[in-house]
Amino acid sequence: MKMQSIIRPLKLLAVFSILFLSTGCDLTKNYLEHDRETGMAEQDYRDLFAPRQPEKANAMEAAAGIPDFQNYVADSSSNLRPMPLVSVSLNEGIPLRDALYEIAAQANYDIELDTRIQGAVIFTATEKPLDVVMERISALAGLRYTLKDEMMRIEVDTPYTKVYKMAFLNFTRNNSSSVSSSISVGGGGGGGGAGGSSSSGSSSFSMSSSSNSDFWADFEQNITQIIETNAQANLLATSSTPQVTLASGGTIPPVPAAAVGASGTAGAATTTIVAPDGTTTTTTAAPTPAVPTPVLQVSSIGAAPAGGASGGGEGAEMQPGFSINRQAGLISVFATDKIHKKVAEYIDEVKRTIMTQVLIEAKVLEVNLDDQYASGIQWSKVLGGDRFNVGFNAPSPGINDALSSFSINLKTLGIDPVVSALSSFGTVRALASPRLTVLNNNAAILNVAENTVYFTIEVDREEGQDGDPDQITIESEAQSVPEGIIINVVPSVDTDTQTITMSVRPSITRIRSFKNDPGVALVVQSLEGDLDDENLQSPVPEIDVKEIDSVVRMRSGETLVMGGLLQDRSTSGQDGVPVLSEIPLAGNLFKSKINTIAKTEIVIFIKATIIDLAEDSIHQTDRDLYKMLSTDRRPLKL
Repeated sequence: MKMQSIIRPLKLLAVFSILFLSTGCDLTKNYLEHDRETGMAEQDYRDLFAPRQPEKANAMEAAAGIPDFQNYVADSSSNLRPMPLVSVSLNEGIPLRDALYEIAAQANYDIELDTRIQGAVIFTATEKPLDVVMERISALAGLRYTLKDEMMRIEVDTPYTKVYKMAFLNFTRNNSSSVSSSISVGGGGGGGGAGGSSSSGSSSFSMSSSSNSDFWADFEQNITQIIETNAQANLLATSSTPQVTLASGGTIPPVPAAAVGASGTAGAATTTIVAPDGTTTTTTAAPTPAVPTPVLQVSSIGAAPAGGASGGGEGAEMQPGFSINRQAGLISVFATDKIHKKVAEYIDEVKRTIMTQVLIEAKVLEVNLDDQYASGIQWSKVLGGDRFNVGFNAPSPGINDALSSFSINLKTLGIDPVVSALSSFGTVRALASPRLTVLNNNAAILNVAENTVYFTIEVDREEGQDGDPDQITIESEAQSVPEGIIINVVPSVDTDTQTITMSVRPSITRIRSFKNDPGVALVVQSLEGDLDDENLQSPVPEIDVKEIDSVVRMRSGETLVMGGLLQDRSTSGQDGVPVLSEIPLAGNLFKSKINTIAKTEIVIFIKATIIDLAEDSIHQTDRDLYKMLSTDRRPLKL
């Protein structure tokens, strides 16, 4: 019994120990985990958001492996027939229809010929491909052709309908910005006598820029111009078909007979043959009659048309036109094949330029300068060496240490080397690192700011009538001012040279202090106690603004650096021993005042890169962050 009484408490103690240890482990795990949902500790977050070394292209290629060899010739190319070579020489005496028929026979192609084709052209080609010859003849005579399955179809180039696609939003964007400064000095003075004089001087500067993006209006205007300028065809074919007739208008004269002696009647030929034995034989032949000879006569050769006429006759009277469905992004064009080629070429060029995307990456750094660098960052030391290719956007060469705007072509990936060089001038702190993608010639805003709200108060007082009390109306309007960083950019891409012309305007605002509106106090005083709160105030913020407005040109992938935004920050404080520092007079012995003045410089890095695919704007770090922090049950495939 005693043993059982001892074992039972031991069992209970063991159970409680196991429960305590298991719950203790769970509690410890909960305390260590910074985010229970993702199961990540605080150290995991530190590792995740720590700076990363840039990935090397060679390492990425090695990881991907060498791709297998691919066929660069399509398998179906063996079934394609080579384009035959033809030779042709045409003049205004050869009907165009007969010439086209002969060309098709020479190339061993079946032919479908429009009966409306007429006229003639002057054209020569020697051992040229069939499609090249037909392209040139069609341009001269106003025709269009197709080659398919060893069959050639030729017809008059009359207007037909074709639909083009242009995927662009149906909206209009307007962007405007302005920078202005004004300095006014007023004063007055009295002169001798009854008269007086006053003078005032002012100095002001204002710069504004605006951009209006109405794509569909400009697109419609350009299509209209293309169709109207090409509606009148400048053809080099005759207006009518030459007629070739077979006539017998000429004769061949009789052939005279050769004779040793001539005798007999007129019009007859006499021949005398002398034999060896001395005998002679005389033969008289009738004269050879005239033989009629066939003669080819070419008639009805018309002059070259002045313009607008085509081989089709009736088809030339149809006028081309177009219509646009902006909501669906469709353009329906009714025009000739020549105009369709011009429209298609223009639309392809528009798609290539307007659909080009630019990845804008900005980093705003604040450098707390050391005392020896109170004049600002010395960029000549930062960009020294052969690590960077520097291109200056300023009109004068060299680096302006006070206010510089230049682009850097980083030979090493990332801006870490530049940031490391900046740290030698003081403590570097990142204020913002926004990033976005924008279409060519469209405005974009990088806004990392906090709106501070303040109120403006307007008091209106109306005197009462017949002893009624005065009526007081108070109106309050909320105002807001952004405090932070705002960057406006408008990129324009030259796809041929891979360069970007960009209008950039960074603005950095900070609320320095608040000032009470004196008008409110005057209104309260004029009301003579009608308002209960005599301490009514309307604080208005004082804003410290740093901004640059510039237009720069840079290559794709380069980094634009904008610096020279200096500002002073003064802080004051008091430190002392508790209780003892509060003793009158003697408390000054136990406290001290601290006044510090810090000079900072704002440095802005803006990198613009032309991207072909949207996935090019996603870095591997973005994928890792999304994979680790996203709790979506259906995650996106980045």
